[in-house]
Amino acid sequence: MRAVIDSKIQRRLIEKAKKDNKFTWGELASLLNIKEHTLRVEWKYNKSSLPYKAFKKLLQLTKTKENNIEVKLKDDDWGRRLGAINSNKRRKYKKFKPVRNGKLAELIGIILGDGNIFSNEVNGIYYLRIFFDSKKEVHYLNYVISLIKDIFKVKPKLRKVKKKNCVYLILQYKGIVEYLGSEGLVPGNKIKNNLTIPYWILKKDSYLKNCIKGLIDTDGSLYRLKPHWPNLIQLSFKNNNKKLLKDVRNAFIKLNFHPSKIFGNRIVITRQKEIKKYLKEIGTNNKIIAPSSSGQENLSFNV
Repeated sequence: MRAVIDSKIQRRLIEKAKKDNKFTWGELASLLNIKEHTLRVEWKYNKSSLPYKAFKKLLQLTKTKENNIEVKLKDDDWGRRLGAINSNKRRKYKKFKPVRNGKLAELIGIILGDGNIFSNEVNGIYYLRIFFDSKKEVHYLNYVISLIKDIFKVKPKLRKVKKKNCVYLILQYKGIVEYLGSEGLVPGNKIKNNLTIPYWILKKDSYLKNCIKGLIDTDGSLYRLKPHWPNLIQLSFKNNNKKLLKDVRNAFIKLNFHPSKIFGNRIVITRQKEIKKYLKEIGTNNKIIAPSSSGQENLSFNV
């Protein structure tokens, strides 16, 4: 909880607490459990509201009654939300309408696989995030950064997930979120919203191959069927979005592949001629595809 009070009153309250109790700035800061710089600069000059516990302590130190001060209580995230809203207002609202081509089709496949789109109009927060393995997918991460810069003419920021081998790219543009929504990639839960391949991609085989590449590079795997059939290679696509899974299967059929029926949340391609066809006609931009949970050996696409 934060206490928001008049800036002049906040300054006088801090100065009085120091003077009345003959504290140094360091001693008062220690008592309030903050750094001296925060007290002398941010709190004293009202660049930051006060935590309610600190406000109560200052009242106690100055023998001031709370009802003598006009105070508004805000939740702890109030400052961050206000900052996000003001930042969004300051940022020039830029609209995006990239050219529909193979690169965009591939990026849409990547977003359908490992992307997350968020929108909160009330707080003015909009973003697209795409996740990567920070140890295994460095090459692919750089490839996707280049792809995004080519398509949207902006550079995404990079963030690290604490205590995990995971990083993500983030694009904080309302215009990009709105554009993706116009392509059917609406913000929120991808499974509940039944996100799937846009119609314009389904109409053209070359676009469809690029989109499939993005999907397999993020949610697919290619491996040898060890230990029983070490010379056989299998391609797998796994996703909990049943509509997307069905549409990917139909897309493979349209491209003259023979995927398995859907079992659970997965489809596979096992015909060896079609594995070679996939590598030749579609290929990959991700050198390392996540191994399957069954312990089967992962196989690099450049084999």
